[in-house]
Amino acid sequence: MAIVRSQLILSHEISGRLAEGTYLWYKPPVNNVMNFYLYNVTNPDRIIFYGEKPQVVEIGPFAIVESESKREYEFRDKDTKLWYKNYKTYVYNESLSCPVCKYDSIVNIANLPALGAIGEILDPKYNVSKNILLYKYTKFGEVMFDGYNDALLSAAHSDLLKELDQLCNCSIIPVPVPAMEKLAMFYQYNNTNDDEYVINTGKDDINQYGKIISWAGTNQLPAEWWGTEQARMINGSDSGSFQPPGLNKSSVNRFFMSFLCRSLYMTYSDESTVHDIPTYEFQTPIETFDTTLEENRGFRYENREKINYFPDWPDCRNVPKKNVTCPLPDYIDCALKENLCHACCNGSFVNKTYILPPGMYYTACYPGKYQASPFYLIFSAPHFAFSPPEVAESLVGQYPKLPDHVPFIYNHERISSAISKIDFRFQVNIPMYRSKVPIMANNFPNKILPVLWVQAEAYLQDFAYDTLHLAFVLVPKLVDYGKIFTLLLALLFAALAFICSRRKTKVDYDLNGARLNLIRPNDTSVIENHPWN
Repeated sequence: MAIVRSQLILSHEISGRLAEGTYLWYKPPVNNVMNFYLYNVTNPDRIIFYGEKPQVVEIGPFAIVESESKREYEFRDKDTKLWYKNYKTYVYNESLSCPVCKYDSIVNIANLPALGAIGEILDPKYNVSKNILLYKYTKFGEVMFDGYNDALLSAAHSDLLKELDQLCNCSIIPVPVPAMEKLAMFYQYNNTNDDEYVINTGKDDINQYGKIISWAGTNQLPAEWWGTEQARMINGSDSGSFQPPGLNKSSVNRFFMSFLCRSLYMTYSDESTVHDIPTYEFQTPIETFDTTLEENRGFRYENREKINYFPDWPDCRNVPKKNVTCPLPDYIDCALKENLCHACCNGSFVNKTYILPPGMYYTACYPGKYQASPFYLIFSAPHFAFSPPEVAESLVGQYPKLPDHVPFIYNHERISSAISKIDFRFQVNIPMYRSKVPIMANNFPNKILPVLWVQAEAYLQDFAYDTLHLAFVLVPKLVDYGKIFTLLLALLFAALAFICSRRKTKVDYDLNGARLNLIRPNDTSVIENHPWN
């Protein structure tokens, strides 16, 4: 184990060259394919004019190959800390995509970037009336990376508007405007880095190996993002990429996912093998996405629009009502799951608004950046797999299936805890609701509408699997075989010694069968007294 620990520590040689294990961190030998599945809305007109239940059809996968590298890094504080920036590159791969999933394929989806960019317009505190395009026919590449033009956003970034703002010393557009000239999910995100990290190298304590000391210059997320100190904590390692050696079935793997703006955790789920390497499988439990639990209170969607998106949840019809007088002397927190159907509570209606069911939370930041999100989004497991059935049933086209839709599944080699495989999944949704602002939303149904979901499958390159197999499968087997061989050899020598000692013993017996004497070498007394003499 000491040898394993020495190889895991992030370090460099006297010449400055990275140690072999650290070089693999610098440029991970990983093949990562992100499969995007877009939800094509098949009844947009009936949604807009008649408030019909949305019908979506999943189209995909659109395959994007993602690669990462740390182009900037620096060892600090006597090599106990490591500062770095993690750059990511995305390349569309047609051969891994479905036959109709081209980069320029036209899809009809909820106008996610536009609604996100001006989502604050729908916030009652701004009271601004605008007509917006609620659905958009656009190309996959444009809605994801390249961006497309939007009249409102173009006007917000025009030179004329900037001059008017300077003249009046105010903002002509009374809502926050995203710092992007075109609209896309990952506009200008390709070939850029997350905000900077400082992590522990494990030099002084291997149990702190890879743990984040700070991200974007802070060790806690802003209060504007999450409502509690626990929700704002930055725990564990960067995306779960590091775990100290010696993982076991009772371990809890904590990690920070800048892409989702929060910390999560995984627990043991199964034993498995990856490329003939024995592994422990860890996955996110359903509780991590349940904002009706006290531990996740800080991740709750504020729902300033005060819309009941799921009137059928929670189902309190079969819960017996106790004969109590409300309010009770003791405080009842009606936002907690166990109290939703309490006699003194009113289902999901809490603090003059409606809480969302388990299995979803709103996005707080732009993916990987210390910036408030320009989009008005809700994250969930694919097909709302971690939510009550009422959520998927509120739409047509959602088919949750576990464990296929579990958000995070990591496989760790059992001795070193090195990652051998990653499955990462999430779904992006957007709130839509009936409102006089904009005019086209007058007949909207109140729904959380799915826009897309992503499945990322990350495997090591063959040489990395060969290295893991050699170090933690083949060599231990050879050691075990060596121990067995040594034991057998010792037994063989013992047997030979016993046989040799027996052969040195001569048998003396009486020809008449009257007596048997053992004649031992150098025992002259027996020979002298033998009857033959």
